[in-house]
Amino acid sequence: MKKYILFLAIFISLKGFSVDLDILITTVDNEGAVSGVTYRIYAKKYDKNVTINGVVGTFVSPVVVRSTTSFYQSTYGGYSSQFVDEGNYSMDSTLLYDSWFTLGYETNQNNSLISLGGYFSQFENGDSLYMNNGCWFVPQDDPASNSGDCVLIGQFYNYR
Repeated sequence: MKKYILFLAIFISLKGFSVDLDILITTVDNEGAVSGVTYRIYAKKYDKNVTINGVVGTFVSPVVVRSTTSFYQSTYGGYSSQFVDEGNYSMDSTLLYDSWFTLGYETNQNNSLISLGGYFSQFENGDSLYMNNGCWFVPQDDPASNSGDCVLIGQFYNYR
């Protein structure tokens, strides 16, 4: 049995005083193209006035996404959705199931995601995503920060 650990501190912009937020984890149907399981992590909002602008990891509250196996990283992708060029899907169809973090974006098309600090090389090599001194975010007026009830935080392909 695989175990998954997820700790996220999420930056939100409020137009009210209270926030009701959940983390949802879904699986992606890979149609047998790969032997593992691809998970998508979403922040679910219950207030339409809430925007999710970033994820931050600090020494006190690090961002951790970990598995008992390793994460798949396509040579055509990267650690964030900024590196996912859908033009590369024809060269490597497993890029569809690659592991990356984001805020609302699935590819680099019109993607304004910015990542600062953090040590992403371990994650890029298939190890855990661990960030205790950085963040990823989009500008406050970015449509991805308020894209409906759920905002995509990342996709993680886990070997079986």
